[in-house]
Amino acid sequence: MNHLLPILALAIATSASPAAEIDYARDIQPILSEHCLHCHGSDEKKREAEMRLDTRAGAIAKSDKHAIAIVPGDPDASEMIRRVTTTDPDDIMPPPVQHKPVNSRVPP
Repeated sequence: MNHLLPILALAIATSASPAAEIDYARDIQPILSEHCLHCHGSDEKKREAEMRLDTRAGAIAKSDKHAIAIVPGDPDASEMIRRVTTTDPDDIMPPPVQHKPVNSRVPP
């Protein structure tokens, strides 16, 4: 299990709740910065699959070309959760060739 999963799942499930204890800047952005934003950040030239994760609008954007990365309130429908939990080497994120696996340690 990835340390990213509990945080992202909780954030997705509670995204409509202002009382959620998850803080995006403190809890989620550092994980995305380390593992995702190199390929899914603001740089259009480096962005893969036209999926942008550095903004909320990009992360929840609907597209004919790719699945929705984060479906607020529905982690099971969120492509990001599927990609970080799969064991399929062709689908797992981050890709194994990057040697930046998301580990199972939950941050304090």
